[in-house]
Amino acid sequence: DFGLTDAEKEGRIPEVNRRLRAKKTLRLHPLDDDKKVADRVAELALAHRDSGQAILVFARRIDDIEKIAKKLPSDRTCLLTGTVRGLERENLIRNDVFIRFLPVSNRPDGIPPKAGVVWLVCTSAGEVGINISADHMVSDLVHFDSAAQRFGRVNRFGEGEAIIDIVHPTKFADDDFDGRLKSTLMILGRLNGDASPGSLAEVPTGERQDAFTPEPDIFQTSEILFDAWSFTTIKGPLPGRPAVGDYLHGRAEWEPPETYVAWRREVEIVVGELLEQYPPDELLGEYPLKPHELLRDRYDRVFKHLERLAERNPDAPVWMLTAEKSQISEEYLQVMTLKVLVSRGKDALANTTVLLPPSVGGLTAGGTLGNEEGRSGLDVADEWYTDGDGRKHRRVRVFDDEPDISEKTAGMRLIRSIFIAGAVGGELSEESDDQVVREWRWYVVPRSADDDGSTFASRQKAIKTHNAGVGVTAVRIASALGLKQELITAIGFAAARHDDGKDRRVWQLSIGNRGPTPLAKSGNRRPPDIKISYRHELGSLVDVSNAAEFRRLSADAQDLVLHLIAAHHGRARPHFPPNEIIDPERSDALVTQAAAEVPRRFARLQRRYGRWGLAYLESLLRAADAYASAHPTEDNA
Repeated sequence: DFGLTDAEKEGRIPEVNRRLRAKKTLRLHPLDDDKKVADRVAELALAHRDSGQAILVFARRIDDIEKIAKKLPSDRTCLLTGTVRGLERENLIRNDVFIRFLPVSNRPDGIPPKAGVVWLVCTSAGEVGINISADHMVSDLVHFDSAAQRFGRVNRFGEGEAIIDIVHPTKFADDDFDGRLKSTLMILGRLNGDASPGSLAEVPTGERQDAFTPEPDIFQTSEILFDAWSFTTIKGPLPGRPAVGDYLHGRAEWEPPETYVAWRREVEIVVGELLEQYPPDELLGEYPLKPHELLRDRYDRVFKHLERLAERNPDAPVWMLTAEKSQISEEYLQVMTLKVLVSRGKDALANTTVLLPPSVGGLTAGGTLGNEEGRSGLDVADEWYTDGDGRKHRRVRVFDDEPDISEKTAGMRLIRSIFIAGAVGGELSEESDDQVVREWRWYVVPRSADDDGSTFASRQKAIKTHNAGVGVTAVRIASALGLKQELITAIGFAAARHDDGKDRRVWQLSIGNRGPTPLAKSGNRRPPDIKISYRHELGSLVDVSNAAEFRRLSADAQDLVLHLIAAHHGRARPHFPPNEIIDPERSDALVTQAAAEVPRRFARLQRRYGRWGLAYLESLLRAADAYASAHPTEDNA
């Protein structure tokens, strides 16, 4: 069991005793008007202005956080909230105010901490997962579990004497949420001003739990739901398949829905007819959103900011992604104007992601929602690095006339070219000559996995060579895991034939190969000569099914081989989309029959191996494919 030893409880270990009995004087400040919480918290925080110390400020509501921050000196104040964009939150480690709250051993080299008094203003984002310590703290009232976490962020190491000021209401609503807040206040009142960990630990367990944050409503799952969620190739709405979020995290009535916001240049560049040529869902699939790009806030607060942006830029384009179908559209990615977006009302924003063009602005320098004019630097999609010091990009988008392209894209492969008529300086211009065409090139560091990026692989590999390497690697992995021999044989067979379907003229042309040797990896850095909807996995199914050595396998092994081949790029759960059921070099009847068997086979294997077991077996082939794709051929032999 986790807990303190007798020696620790009795104070015989100095380090533990210093932390358990850290001096934290608790002061309670009643307030009749709940609307003045931010004012009172700010007042108490400013009372430390001449202390020269690090002051931690907590507030539950983001609106209160913003009010408090405006009352504090901006050059000595830092924000840490869940509503800060990922990039700015990651960069806090280089903020001289924030550094003051870090242990000396955790402070970055070369950045001196801010001298004098400083304030760190936080929501619950500062409660857990971060090793900070302040000299004093001011906070509003929260439930006991959160209060204990907050108290742990002041005089954390027991090296000083801290003051903790708590502003609390005098009246509470008659519900579970406020009832537990009232219980917390009663507990704090009985601490006699001692908020040390040792004092908190003496509160009876039952009393503490009765003052904890109420549990969210937990939704019951079922076998039917798990089956529906496993149908990952059905991208559109599916009856009986709700969004999985509420089932993972529960739903709390006191926590309103949220909206994510990001800024992308393609939203304002890929417009009009270009949307047909370069579908936004494809662009986001190739250059997906990453956490550092995303800002998260309550949907109603996001709506208010978008309303203000729409007043200045009503016709600005915007992309909206939804987790499930709405009453307005069956599409998961919708393109519209800001004016149309806000006309739908705030409820349409709940649990969505909104992509804005950088030209409309909407982000403060601190990374929170604001009403600033459009400015450069809002699109940070390229600010994703292979190292921790920001020297080597994982991906980058450049125009063909930018300087030092070869240096910027060294070691990368081209995944997309977008040709834009009438583009000047990377942006569209109505006055420019429509005959002028700029090429916008998107590069990424080559991925290990052999996904659709094989079109732009960094090394050329023949199909037979690549298949053989993946087959050997798959057998090694499956054997090392101690799988049954029948499974090892099936996984190895599937891996050794998984790319047979690439031996089609149309597929070879799509990777720019006009030579006599069929390739699994192109080895060039060019965009495809042609775009096709043909899937080589389906072609591989057709070819393997007719192989004599395949027919010698048991029926169960045949099923697994065909499914692993079909699913190694994410299809076949449970089907191939209708537009992909084609093969230019095989009969329509053969291809249609092969595609029709895919869902039935998936259902059989789900029953045989279980949902997680089947996904596990799929992952083994993908792991072998990734390894063989990332290493020279001789490493796979």
